[in-house]
Amino acid sequence: MKNNKIDFYIKSLSQEKILNFLEKNNKSHYKKLSDVVNLDAYAEKISKHAMHFTLYDKEKLIGFSACYFNDDKSKVGYISGISLLEGYRGLGLASQLVTNIIEYGKQNSFKEININPDCNNSVLIDFFLKNGFVKYEKINDRCLLKYSIKENM
Repeated sequence: MKNNKIDFYIKSLSQEKILNFLEKNNKSHYKKLSDVVNLDAYAEKISKHAMHFTLYDKEKLIGFSACYFNDDKSKVGYISGISLLEGYRGLGLASQLVTNIIEYGKQNSFKEININPDCNNSVLIDFFLKNGFVKYEKINDRCLLKYSIKENM
């Protein structure tokens, strides 16, 4: 990465653009993403139902997180996933993305934000713990991590 300015946007991405990004990052997840989900179906689902938190280096999509902030009753948001292109990792950009997601939750009166990773994915769990999330419970092979907006204000 050069010394380019990284821009954050909440924007709707097409199913094709999401699929392209997921395919570029397929092998960079704890488990190969295509071994866990059907990439086409997942891209379709998040293109239609999730909010898209993005990071761009000029015109290049370098970071993506699909999140759900559609439960107006419980006011609990959910991070489906987060991913950065390989050359952009270790620079604090994923933390910037999470900070923007949390800020969105605050601005829209959400109480908490959850993510439910594989309990063996210690890198992702440690990342979210460093970003203010706490371990809440283990359900089978998944660990529920929560960020309480009220407690962190």
